[in-house]
Amino acid sequence: MKKVPSLTLTEYYRLLFACLILFLSGCSSDISVPREEEEDIEDPAYVSKLKERWGQLRGGPLSNSVIFGRIDIYTATLNQSGAAEANFNLWPVLGTDVWPTNFVDNTYAEELDYLTD
Repeated sequence: MKKVPSLTLTEYYRLLFACLILFLSGCSSDISVPREEEEDIEDPAYVSKLKERWGQLRGGPLSNSVIFGRIDIYTATLNQSGAAEANFNLWPVLGTDVWPTNFVDNTYAEELDYLTD
C-alpha cells in the first residue's frame, strides 16, 4: 500500500475547512467565507493541490474502511455507556428535520444505517 504523508494539524484544519466551504457552498448562498479562504478556493493551483491531498487522505486515514471502523468503535462505546440513549432523551431530535441533514430518522439505528450506507 502506498504510504500517505502525515497530516499536520494546521494542514488538517485547512483541508477540513476548505472541504466544508466546498460542501456548504452548494447548500446556501448566505454562508460567509473568510477572505483568505475565499481567495484560495478561486485559485486553480490551490484547488488542484486540495484535490490531490484529498485523494491521498481518502486512500489512507480517511478511507471508508477507517471511517466505518471508527464509527463502529464510537457506536459501541456510546451504546455500552448509555450515552446514546441519554443524548436522545435530552435532545429528542429523532423523527425531526434538523438542518443541515437531508434525512429524517426515527431511530438511532436508522441514523447509523444512513451514515454508513
